Amino acid sequence: FPVTILADVYLINDSLFVSHERPSFNNPANTLENLYLKPLVERIRQNDGLVYPNYRGPVYLMIDFKTEAESTYKALDKLLQSYRSILTSYKGNTPTKGTLTVFISGNRPIETLQKAKTRLASFDGRPADLGKKLSPELMPVVSDNYNNHLTWRGKDEIPAEQFQKLQDLVQRVHKEGKKLRLWACPEDPAVWTKLREAGADF
Repeated sequence: FPVTILADVYLINDSLFVSHERPSFNNPANTLENLYLKPLVERIRQNDGLVYPNYRGPVYLMIDFKTEAESTYKALDKLLQSYRSILTSYKGNTPTKGTLTVFISGNRPIETLQKAKTRLASFDGRPADLGKKLSPELMPVVSDNYNNHLTWRGKDEIPAEQFQKLQDLVQRVHKEGKKLRLWACPEDPAVWTKLREAGADF
């Protein structure tokens, strides 16, 4: 399985603060740079170029924009330039693989990323974005709420039609070379097992 590290961010006074709800007090220690990027650089240095020792699979940093897409992206892009050495970068849709691959969820600056000649981030898709000829380099992941697709909570066997529905979604996503992430799924090993079995990536 690929690994995803998630950060919810708010743009406040040109700084990106990590918080699930808008912070009432802007503690400088709680910026994306201090909580995530600096520690990740240090880990990668300590682990000879890897985020996790002995794990060479893809590591994604998903940044969920809680504030307006364009201004938040402008601040993020400026910040990421200092960390270019560890990041996957793109010239058009041609990637240069880095230790860490960034993609943006929440309020997504889709058109800006599509038009960018060079960039250090991609965006998180939705099932409605499938079939729009968006490349996996631009939209590497498709995310949705588990409850939009399944009602099964892990008790008894999963109904056959629900498992089929899940497999159909996985196939649609994988056919475009993208990865499927379902969030808000029940915290139950039985559910995780069936998601794996169907081919969900996250």
